[in-house]
Amino acid sequence: MEDKVKAKVNTKVKQFCYRWIKEIRSISETLSSLGIDIKLSLPHILTQKTIFYECVFSEDRKHVLVLLKSSGNFDYQFTVVKGDVFNYFDKSGLWQKMPVGIKMENCRNIRFGPSAVRGCKPLEIVGDDIELFINNLSIDIPFVGPTMLEYVLVMSYPVFLDRLKSARDLARDIVMGYFKYFQINGIMYSPSSTQASQYKQYLETIKLQMGQLFFNDNIYEREIDKFIENNPIILEHCLDLVLVIHQVELKDLVKKYGQNLKPDLIGYRQDKKQWAIVDYKRAKRTIIKNSGQVRTSFRAEVSDLQAQLKDYREYFQEHIQRQYCKETYGHDIEFPTTIGVIGRIAQTEIKDFNRLQEDLPRWIDIVPYNYMYDRFSRFIDTVNKLS
Repeated sequence: MEDKVKAKVNTKVKQFCYRWIKEIRSISETLSSLGIDIKLSLPHILTQKTIFYECVFSEDRKHVLVLLKSSGNFDYQFTVVKGDVFNYFDKSGLWQKMPVGIKMENCRNIRFGPSAVRGCKPLEIVGDDIELFINNLSIDIPFVGPTMLEYVLVMSYPVFLDRLKSARDLARDIVMGYFKYFQINGIMYSPSSTQASQYKQYLETIKLQMGQLFFNDNIYEREIDKFIENNPIILEHCLDLVLVIHQVELKDLVKKYGQNLKPDLIGYRQDKKQWAIVDYKRAKRTIIKNSGQVRTSFRAEVSDLQAQLKDYREYFQEHIQRQYCKETYGHDIEFPTTIGVIGRIAQTEIKDFNRLQEDLPRWIDIVPYNYMYDRFSRFIDTVNKLS
């Protein structure tokens, strides 16, 4: 393997390790500042302040292995191997002459919870579509003996690059996947338990209902609002919102609007550490006009939504109205951001949508319903890998 290629991969793996754990800690600290303690729900290694990252890259199979180990000091190590990444642990080479306990090819939804593999090479990974999460796997290494792998990620390189770009999403899905299970069951996640099966079925049921509502042109905003209010996990994972307040009524105390304002909800946005005002509109059609042409633009419905959200945001510029909201809802909301949930975006419209988003003011995000559905689907996919 050329030194330049090795250095490039090493840099990306190091970036992933730092970024992923940094995001886990950021999410934990943000929730803790809001009075939500999630540490009891997470695997012990993910709550440690110092971690040793032992990373391996297979130059021929193009797999990345990231092993997290408890350590009194921060450290990072990167090694390039040939063949299976698990060969790294066996310096004697005996595993290559022994049978394999479990051989996995192109797999993403296989989980390893606390377990032990003895008398053989524990695992062999084959294929270019791999993503495994392993927690507390004990393996018997020749001339070393039983060794505990505290937390391991194994990914094929294309999957790894995708996770590198969305490290916060992966961190949030892992943290909240464990935490929501803990909230529901009062115990740490156990993938082989009946509760885990029920938890996954609960998530799949929500996803099914999302599909029925978000892709039906005849469904009105109020029905969607009620469904999301009854399932706050959607807001947590699709919009990164906690401490959500529904049925908000903002009294027009300075007589500027001619009526009280009624956004669909207000919540604390974890990614921006800022309060956000959210309003839903119907998901009945595309929100882009003249897609793929010179004069591509958002439809009038988006402009109307932007104007409505601007009023909601400016409401909090008046001290007397901020004080009213604080006394009524218990939170001091200043300079909130806004999110408008509306319409759907086809695959062919993504580039236009991204460009039009860039032209919007920084205080507003437009989120199509199919983006929320896809985001929740990715969360379920991560939960299915948790061990």
